[in-house]
Amino acid sequence: NRSDNIIGGGDGEIEEDEEVEIQADLAIDQIDVSSSEITSSSGSSSSDSSDDSDSSDDDSMSSDDETKTIKAVGGVEEEVKLKKEDEVDEEDPVIKAITKAKEKKSSNHPPDLVLEGIPSTLCFHPQLDQVAFGNYQGLIQMFEYSLVECTHKDSSVRAITFTLDGQKLIAAYSDQTIKYFDVEAGLKLEKTIKNATPAPVSSLYMIDEHLLATGDDDGNVQIWDARSSTPNTATSSLRLGEDAITSMVSNSDKRILVCTSEEGAIYAVKIRGGKVQVESEIYDYEFNCSCVFKQESKLAVGDGKGDVYIFNWDEFGKHSDIVTGIGRGEAINAMISITEKIILSGGDDGFIRAFNFFPQKYLGVVGKVAHPVEKMDVCNDGHLIASIGADETVKFWNVAYFESMTVGGGAKENGGEKPEKEKKKEKGDKNQDLKKHNLPSSSHQNAADFFSGLAE
Repeated sequence: NRSDNIIGGGDGEIEEDEEVEIQADLAIDQIDVSSSEITSSSGSSSSDSSDDSDSSDDDSMSSDDETKTIKAVGGVEEEVKLKKEDEVDEEDPVIKAITKAKEKKSSNHPPDLVLEGIPSTLCFHPQLDQVAFGNYQGLIQMFEYSLVECTHKDSSVRAITFTLDGQKLIAAYSDQTIKYFDVEAGLKLEKTIKNATPAPVSSLYMIDEHLLATGDDDGNVQIWDARSSTPNTATSSLRLGEDAITSMVSNSDKRILVCTSEEGAIYAVKIRGGKVQVESEIYDYEFNCSCVFKQESKLAVGDGKGDVYIFNWDEFGKHSDIVTGIGRGEAINAMISITEKIILSGGDDGFIRAFNFFPQKYLGVVGKVAHPVEKMDVCNDGHLIASIGADETVKFWNVAYFESMTVGGGAKENGGEKPEKEKKKEKGDKNQDLKKHNLPSSSHQNAADFFSGLAE
């Protein structure tokens, strides 16, 4: 009755489902043994005994089966009986299941991308199939992506963002410098603002086509207006706290900028005027990320314990709901709202998970990597997400299936928490997600799925 397995191509220890897939690959490899590794015993006997009678040769050719020697794993030779005309019975149900598993390996997302240096931030182009990355050495790289390859477009970073029209890429550096690059000109440097912020920038957010918000490591938030007579100077600046600003978000009204902080607080800032409208209570764990969902009526915030707090928009003083355990006790570092109700989270345990809100239902694991997921972003049309972490590899995940996913209704139970029996069952098993809830983005399969073709 297992139903919960990994959903993305992750690295790490081999679990039961990965063993099934490995066994399938091994069987495929053995079936596709090259002719150079298969030698006919009867043919060898015939060549070694060229002086034998013609009748013995005729008997050998008339046999329905012939003995062949196959080099198995480890170089061990085994004599097996194979059909003369067809070495593999394609109608065999086991062969069908293996072939089906092999066909499922066709990719529906770009290949993994290995960057120069460990990335610190990423951002998809708002209109084109391009994605940009910044790393800790100050290098910015931009790529065009497809299902086949990622082509390096050009390059010359703590946070990056595209302008809403996609014509410029804005980058913030650890030396408090902000740079503007012309995208169409191949990331040609257009403008540099030195000592732009009081401390290194920790978060960038494009409010609209003219307004840019920056948050830094010391809790400062600044708003920049490209229409200003002094565009290289922030139009408003305020100190929200002493800890880093981890995320900033607004809605279509562009009236309030909501900022989350490492100290575990939310600040609602009036964009016009640059004043704090609401400050939440201080929570027990740091707030790492946020996103808006449900027709912009709700704000979701992920914390350092793996819980998600829900705030009503314009009511940021205290949360209206909490969903515990989404991160399985590990910090949630990034969140994306894929639909009006479905949010993806990435955290310290390397899992990217999907959760449906209203009704609250855990959907499963979108992907798994061997290191913490630090940042995620979604592409221009919503069918791809990319994740980065503590190595040079960028992982892409196809999540287009969420658009057609319907989650059953029903009253919210236990405040969104799992039933007590299920909690006890999962306690102490950090790899439960490897055993249940496979989503279509997985390159791994349940054993039941693999052998489903054998059912009569």
